[in-house]
Amino acid sequence: MPAHKIFNSDWLKSSFLAGIPIKDIMLFYRPSNFFEDSAHVDEPGQIGAINWCIGGQGSEMLWYKIPTSAPITAKNAAGTWGSNWPVTILTNLDRGCITSTPTIVRVDVPHTVVMKDDPRWCISARLNISFTTWEQYVGYFESKNLIIHT
Repeated sequence: MPAHKIFNSDWLKSSFLAGIPIKDIMLFYRPSNFFEDSAHVDEPGQIGAINWCIGGQGSEMLWYKIPTSAPITAKNAAGTWGSNWPVTILTNLDRGCITSTPTIVRVDVPHTVVMKDDPRWCISARLNISFTTWEQYVGYFESKNLIIHT
Protein backbone atom coordinates (compact mmCIF):
# COMPACT_ATOMS: atom_id res chain seq x y z
CA MET A 1 0.00 0.00 0.00
CA PRO A 2 1.22 3.55 -0.56
CA ALA A 3 3.24 4.88 2.39
CA HIS A 4 1.03 7.96 2.79
CA LYS A 5 -1.85 5.65 3.82
CA ILE A 6 0.07 4.69 6.98
CA PHE A 7 2.51 7.52 7.78
CA ASN A 8 1.79 11.22 8.08
CA SER A 9 3.28 13.57 5.49
CA ASP A 10 5.69 15.25 7.94
CA TRP A 11 7.25 11.91 8.87
CA LEU A 12 7.55 10.89 5.23
CA LYS A 13 9.15 14.24 4.37
CA SER A 14 11.66 13.84 7.23
CA SER A 15 12.51 10.35 6.07
CA PHE A 16 12.94 11.61 2.49
CA LEU A 17 15.28 14.40 3.66
CA ALA A 18 17.30 11.82 5.60
CA GLY A 19 17.79 9.86 2.37
CA ILE A 20 15.06 7.29 2.90
CA PRO A 21 12.39 7.90 0.24
CA ILE A 22 9.69 5.45 1.33
CA LYS A 23 7.26 4.56 -1.44
CA ASP A 24 5.24 1.56 -0.26
CA ILE A 25 4.49 -0.27 2.98
CA MET A 26 3.61 -3.89 3.57
CA LEU A 27 2.08 -4.94 6.90
CA PHE A 28 2.35 -8.50 8.15
CA TYR A 29 0.68 -10.07 11.15
CA ARG A 30 1.78 -13.40 12.57
CA PRO A 31 0.07 -15.07 15.54
CA SER A 32 2.08 -16.70 18.29
CA ASN A 33 3.88 -19.93 17.32
CA PHE A 34 2.93 -19.48 13.64
CA PHE A 35 4.93 -21.78 11.37
CA GLU A 36 5.07 -21.64 7.60
CA ASP A 37 6.72 -24.65 5.96
CA SER A 38 7.89 -22.65 2.95
CA ALA A 39 10.13 -19.68 2.25
CA HIS A 40 9.48 -17.05 -0.40
CA VAL A 41 11.14 -14.24 -2.32
CA ASP A 42 9.37 -10.90 -2.62
CA GLU A 43 8.10 -9.43 -5.85
CA PRO A 44 10.59 -9.23 -8.73
CA GLY A 45 12.85 -6.20 -8.57
CA GLN A 46 12.72 -5.95 -4.78
CA ILE A 47 16.19 -6.42 -3.25
CA GLY A 48 15.67 -5.17 0.28
CA ALA A 49 13.25 -3.57 2.71
CA ILE A 50 13.33 -1.74 6.02
CA ASN A 51 11.48 -3.83 8.60
CA TRP A 52 10.54 -3.18 12.19
CA CYS A 53 8.18 -5.07 14.44
CA ILE A 54 5.71 -4.56 17.22
CA GLY A 55 5.75 -7.64 19.45
CA GLY A 56 7.21 -10.92 18.27
CA GLN A 57 9.82 -11.19 21.00
CA GLY A 58 12.26 -14.01 20.21
CA SER A 59 10.91 -14.61 16.70
CA GLU A 60 13.50 -14.93 13.95
CA MET A 61 13.69 -14.14 10.28
CA LEU A 62 15.59 -16.82 8.34
CA TRP A 63 17.28 -16.41 4.95
CA TYR A 64 18.20 -19.29 2.63
CA LYS A 65 20.39 -19.90 -0.40
CA ILE A 66 18.52 -19.72 -3.69
CA PRO A 67 17.96 -23.37 -4.63
CA THR A 68 18.54 -24.84 -8.07
CA SER A 69 15.03 -26.31 -8.13
CA ALA A 70 12.21 -24.30 -9.67
CA PRO A 71 9.96 -22.49 -7.21
CA ILE A 72 6.33 -23.24 -6.62
CA THR A 73 4.19 -20.25 -7.55
CA ALA A 74 1.51 -19.90 -4.91
CA LYS A 75 -0.29 -17.44 -2.68
CA ASN A 76 1.62 -16.75 0.51
CA ALA A 77 0.22 -15.98 3.96
CA ALA A 78 -0.14 -12.30 2.95
CA GLY A 79 -2.40 -13.35 0.08
CA THR A 80 -0.01 -12.31 -2.68
CA TRP A 81 1.41 -14.57 -5.40
CA GLY A 82 5.10 -15.38 -5.23
CA SER A 83 7.89 -17.87 -5.62
CA ASN A 84 8.02 -20.38 -2.75
CA TRP A 85 10.17 -23.38 -1.80
CA PRO A 86 9.65 -25.93 0.99
CA VAL A 87 12.08 -25.10 3.81
CA THR A 88 13.06 -28.79 3.97
CA ILE A 89 15.04 -28.47 0.71
CA LEU A 90 16.72 -25.14 1.57
CA THR A 91 20.13 -24.35 3.06
CA ASN A 92 20.14 -21.69 5.77
CA LEU A 93 22.29 -18.59 5.09
CA ASP A 94 21.53 -16.44 8.11
CA ARG A 95 18.97 -15.64 10.77
CA GLY A 96 18.17 -12.69 12.97
CA CYS A 97 15.60 -11.12 15.27
CA ILE A 98 13.85 -8.11 13.80
CA THR A 99 12.75 -5.85 16.65
CA SER A 100 11.32 -2.34 16.99
CA THR A 101 14.59 -0.95 15.57
CA PRO A 102 14.28 -0.37 11.81
CA THR A 103 16.45 -3.02 10.15
CA ILE A 104 17.33 -3.51 6.50
CA VAL A 105 16.45 -7.01 5.37
CA ARG A 106 17.16 -8.92 2.19
CA VAL A 107 14.01 -9.96 0.30
CA ASP A 108 15.42 -11.26 -3.02
CA VAL A 109 16.47 -14.60 -1.53
CA PRO A 110 14.11 -17.14 0.08
CA HIS A 111 13.15 -16.07 3.59
CA THR A 112 10.58 -16.82 6.25
CA VAL A 113 9.81 -16.07 9.90
CA VAL A 114 9.73 -18.54 12.78
CA MET A 115 7.38 -17.23 15.45
CA LYS A 116 7.68 -17.78 19.19
CA ASP A 117 5.06 -17.18 21.91
CA ASP A 118 4.56 -13.45 21.25
CA PRO A 119 2.43 -12.46 18.19
CA ARG A 120 3.78 -9.63 16.04
CA TRP A 121 3.06 -6.96 13.50
CA CYS A 122 5.83 -6.22 11.01
CA ILE A 123 6.03 -2.98 9.06
CA SER A 124 8.05 -3.41 5.86
CA ALA A 125 8.97 -0.19 4.05
CA ARG A 126 9.97 -0.22 0.39
CA LEU A 127 12.03 2.60 -1.11
CA ASN A 128 11.37 4.67 -4.19
CA ILE A 129 14.87 3.78 -5.51
CA SER A 130 15.88 0.83 -7.68
CA PHE A 131 18.80 -1.41 -6.76
CA THR A 132 20.23 -4.36 -8.65
CA THR A 133 22.23 -6.10 -5.88
CA TRP A 134 22.12 -6.51 -2.12
CA GLU A 135 25.60 -4.97 -1.91
CA GLN A 136 24.29 -1.87 -3.71
CA TYR A 137 21.31 -1.70 -1.33
CA VAL A 138 23.53 -1.91 1.76
CA GLY A 139 26.04 0.53 0.21
CA TYR A 140 23.30 3.12 -0.24
CA PHE A 141 22.57 3.14 3.51
CA GLU A 142 26.28 3.09 4.36
CA SER A 143 26.88 6.14 2.12
CA LYS A 144 24.26 8.05 4.15
CA ASN A 145 25.66 6.85 7.52
CA LEU A 146 22.30 5.20 8.19
CA ILE A 147 23.52 1.71 9.00
CA ILE A 148 25.01 0.11 12.09
CA HIS A 149 26.66 -3.26 11.47
CA THR A 150 26.04 -5.76 14.27
